[in-house]
Amino acid sequence: MFPGLSQESFPGFTGLIITVQEYYQLIKKYIDFAADFHLPYMLIDAEWDEMGNGGNVEDALAYAKQKKVAPLLWYNSSTAWCAFGPLYRLNKPETRQKEFAWLESMGVKGIKVDFFSQDSISTMNYLWTFWRMRLNII
Repeated sequence: MFPGLSQESFPGFTGLIITVQEYYQLIKKYIDFAADFHLPYMLIDAEWDEMGNGGNVEDALAYAKQKKVAPLLWYNSSTAWCAFGPLYRLNKPETRQKEFAWLESMGVKGIKVDFFSQDSISTMNYLWTFWRMRLNII
């Protein structure tokens, strides 16, 4: 992954009232926007694990690849008050390894982990696990 501009796609920020079941068609529009404006990355934000309306996240990732836009995926840290999914996919080492392998197989270029509840030592250690994994030093 290299530095570059990104398009973000949280439906709550659009002013639209949509359900997650309608999310896929909206994501395709965001990917089209990123492609049209030559943005290298497109962040598929919260609740992509419940995507509907003609496709799922795998379909969205394939569509991004077809449009030559590198996908990024949002994750909930699962440490705080926020209930947006996906939840609990990165908290334990074994599920984190499985999730990172899936991300790599799907061509995802990066992740955004959000909603950390505090800046305690345990939270900072949790954050460092992502850096160590990225650097392959775990």
